[in-house]
Amino acid sequence: MAKIGAKNNYGVMLLPYLYPAATFIILFKGFFDRLPQDLLDAAKVDGATEMYIYSRLVMPLSKSITAVVGLNVILGAWNEFFWLNFAANSTKLWTINVALYNIAASPNIDTNAIMGLSLITILPVIILSLIFSNKIKESLVGAALKG
Repeated sequence: MAKIGAKNNYGVMLLPYLYPAATFIILFKGFFDRLPQDLLDAAKVDGATEMYIYSRLVMPLSKSITAVVGLNVILGAWNEFFWLNFAANSTKLWTINVALYNIAASPNIDTNAIMGLSLITILPVIILSLIFSNKIKESLVGAALKG
């Protein structure tokens, strides 16, 4: 990887995130299939264009599933360790998880400092989960009501 220049650069670090995850496609498809066809037909009868229907009807209704997918993408990228540890040997490119791992591997570090750094690492995940908790609940309830 180092011989072809695929190490220690941001492009290689972002490589796994360039393809859409099949799970997210299935989630979006399930959500859009659940939308009432009568609502879309009524908008067409009223003269709405496809772009208007998408931007004014479908997207506002899909805020909950978009929040869930967005949260999963952000948390997946935040928690990524193995690929980033492999792709970035330079300390300038380390993410917080890789830095925490390398700091904890040194024998001279205090255990209390590692625990404090671990707490700092977890705080953004907790904050994002609290912010998006209502949207997560909405998407779960909406998925459970469809029968």
